Amino acid sequence: AANQRWAMQLDPRREKGDATAHGDGNPFKWVERGDTEYPWTSEFAIVMTSLFLGLTTGIAVAGFKTGIKATREFVYSGPYSDLVNNVGKVVSNNVATLLNVKAASINIEYALFPLIGGLSVAAIMVFQGNNLGPGVKGIVQEIDDGKPIDIGKYGAKTAAAIATLGSGVSLGPEGPAVELGAGMSRVISERLRMPRDVSHVMISAGCAAGVAAGFNAPLSAIVFALEIVQPSVVQSDDSPKSIRAAAPAVFVAASISAIACDLLLGGGETFEVKKDLVRMLGENSRILELPVFFALGILCGVCATSLRKSIEFWTNFYKGKIPNARFMRGVPRPMRPVIGSLVCGVTAAKYPQVLFFGYEKITNILVGTKGDNLMSLLTLTFVKMQLTASSIGSGLVGGIFAPSLFMGATLGSAYSQVVRGVFGLNLGSSPTYAIIGASAVLAATFRAPITAVILLFELTREYDVIVPLMATAAFATLTIDILESEGGQSANPTWAWWWTINSQSAAMA
Repeated sequence: AANQRWAMQLDPRREKGDATAHGDGNPFKWVERGDTEYPWTSEFAIVMTSLFLGLTTGIAVAGFKTGIKATREFVYSGPYSDLVNNVGKVVSNNVATLLNVKAASINIEYALFPLIGGLSVAAIMVFQGNNLGPGVKGIVQEIDDGKPIDIGKYGAKTAAAIATLGSGVSLGPEGPAVELGAGMSRVISERLRMPRDVSHVMISAGCAAGVAAGFNAPLSAIVFALEIVQPSVVQSDDSPKSIRAAAPAVFVAASISAIACDLLLGGGETFEVKKDLVRMLGENSRILELPVFFALGILCGVCATSLRKSIEFWTNFYKGKIPNARFMRGVPRPMRPVIGSLVCGVTAAKYPQVLFFGYEKITNILVGTKGDNLMSLLTLTFVKMQLTASSIGSGLVGGIFAPSLFMGATLGSAYSQVVRGVFGLNLGSSPTYAIIGASAVLAATFRAPITAVILLFELTREYDVIVPLMATAAFATLTIDILESEGGQSANPTWAWWWTINSQSAAMA
């Protein structure tokens, strides 16, 4: 019929050399897709579309980061800050008198800073009917189910992430940036009426574009998409043509997105590691240091396992599934982010370092952690872990890339102090161990050792760090595999675990 819409796809029988496929010699077949004629899905067209996807994602992530920065300025140095500081001084003095401590040691105002983020997320949830839209896994499911796109929910989730991160809640921007890239791919696929298998490729390219723009690290983004995303979204009946186009599409989208975002932000709001921070031992001593890195990898694997377990615990807590927390079932869904932001704020009154202020805190740790003793570093690792898990479980919107790096950096620096002070070993610098620890926790948390190693190498530009990075990331990933398999939990070899947890949090009733 004239009003039917068709798309040209490569006949899978032709791919297999089946002689029955299109005797006229045409290797393509037309499949019904909608209302208008759509005569292209070639590999070249897929790659060119990924170029546009990379550009739009780079612009979108730049806008997203600008929104976080503007919100942070409003909360911490604008009118809201003036109000909170005035209230905080009065409350701090009264609390100090009651507890017989110095007022300067209590930062009561920090309890109110994240609160505005929780209230904003609650308002958005009410407006959206308690549904902030799908994560990456939900986007893939929408495509497979043929559901129409709801752009409003994508925008609402991005706004909720801006409010969450701008108010300092203990999460990170990379997860939302990845979802923003996946969302942009969904919009483009829907507008161009792309077939399902091509839409899967666009999701991989969109996620790569999100990571590239988020970290200004296109090489890591490419590895991330091909190591983690593509194996999770590709299906057995996807055409060989679309699978072949995945790698070049990811390459193009990641590179264009990183360039676009960097041009718009001028290099700001990105994680940077100074090159001179990495100081390793001499050539003859490096082999002796490897066992020390193996042990660090095991500790990082334990840390990543604890983070994952904590996220599951706090998610169940806010759902009211914990035996002693059944009362949470009666808490209205929009109130849970408010509670999560209050938990974050009250804790930050004592440990303000755990709040999200871009990558400033991680950078301070890498510079040398002056004034941070062993116990304070371990305390920050534990507190950051629990606040991150609580924030995710309550429904606040953000990712765990940055928190994983923070926890790994503090744990690595603490480990350096132990091997130096307790065992008296003359090893590499403390920032070196912080960088390697950050990579290892990231690798184990997402079960993405290649991505983690490439990312930290791309940020440091130091080839000498590659071998200890690989050794530590390998042992960290092995440790989490062993711990979770012994705990009766099936191993999730990719980022699919995070998609599942994120989707459950977003859909809590």
